[in-house]
Amino acid sequence: MAKNMSTEITAFLYQLAYKQDLKRDYKPKGVINHHDVGHLLRSHWESDSWRLRDGRRRVELALIVLLLSFTAGRPGAVLNTICHPGEALKYKNFQIVAIHNENGQRLYTMKISYHLVKGNWGKGKNPTEFHCFEDKESPIYCPLQLFFALALADNAFEMVKTREDIENLFSSGDARRSDSGVS
Repeated sequence: MAKNMSTEITAFLYQLAYKQDLKRDYKPKGVINHHDVGHLLRSHWESDSWRLRDGRRRVELALIVLLLSFTAGRPGAVLNTICHPGEALKYKNFQIVAIHNENGQRLYTMKISYHLVKGNWGKGKNPTEFHCFEDKESPIYCPLQLFFALALADNAFEMVKTREDIENLFSSGDARRSDSGVS
């Protein structure tokens, strides 16, 4: 859309709101809750009759839903857009860290660096970081499993080709962190 057309539309909408005496109050918007996310994902995996091109798209869509719901993000922060082509999340925006819980069990956490978040678009600010933790008890809510599946399918890790390779990398004692390091 041409910039002058966008300006004209915006001016028209302001004028229309003024003429109709519409209130311009801002209301806080709630974030999707875990019950809604659960229903959405169950429907997506179990009963969605809409067929995606391939199984990979189902995994991608589930990961996008989880990332947006956990971070209260907007689709433009995760997906490629016309306004910001090539600035969508890439593997280099993810960092995987292994931690041990109080029982000594190894869990993974994923740090996500968003560059395109509301109030931060194109302003050269530091990225906003979010952390997601592995959820072995509720795999439907675990973005790490979906991330690992896509990363392994895309050969995103240089030295890792299977889930066992991931386990071995972190159990060697040398590697406490692993950046995926792929653009």
